[in-house]
Amino acid sequence: MATRTQGQARRESLHGAPGWTRESGVSALLGPHLDHGDAGGSSFARFAGVGGEAARALLGLLPEGNLAERQNGGPPCRDMLRAAVRWTGEVELSGYLVSPPRWDERVSLDGMVVHSGVLGAGGTHAGAGGHAADGLPVVRGSSTSLGRSRLWEELRCALDLGAATQDPDELLPFLPEGRGGRLSWWVWWD
Repeated sequence: MATRTQGQARRESLHGAPGWTRESGVSALLGPHLDHGDAGGSSFARFAGVGGEAARALLGLLPEGNLAERQNGGPPCRDMLRAAVRWTGEVELSGYLVSPPRWDERVSLDGMVVHSGVLGAGGTHAGAGGHAADGLPVVRGSSTSLGRSRLWEELRCALDLGAATQDPDELLPFLPEGRGGRLSWWVWWD
């Protein structure tokens, strides 16, 4: 990586030439998902709701180094993008975009919304109404909750996030609008 000397512009950013997030189309692709509460022109912006179609495009646009990045023990960016592609309509990614003029331009993925269809396909989710009072899915034919550790293991395996992925800092159930009362989970690495 080139180092900056007085009066000399940086020739590389963290993952390529300065401005690669804009020139590659990454910024435009994430535009509809950006938190518009962030100041316009800011070099840092959060995004959410990135589903399968945008994830597929990002897999083709992001440099190898960016695809390999992890957010604090979370899965590599590549694995999260692949999960969103594989589970289109059931997984939505969130994170942040770092843009020029910062030298550390990148797309960082730090969270995901996982809808109940992911576990329904795995056979352990009891379907509509199949949740214990704690908001965790129940073992089919039982009223016993999977528990946080087992739920995370089920999600990690179903999403193919790899054994090296650490437990998330947050794994919270919620009922999103427009999903027919089906439970979803917010998964986040700080």
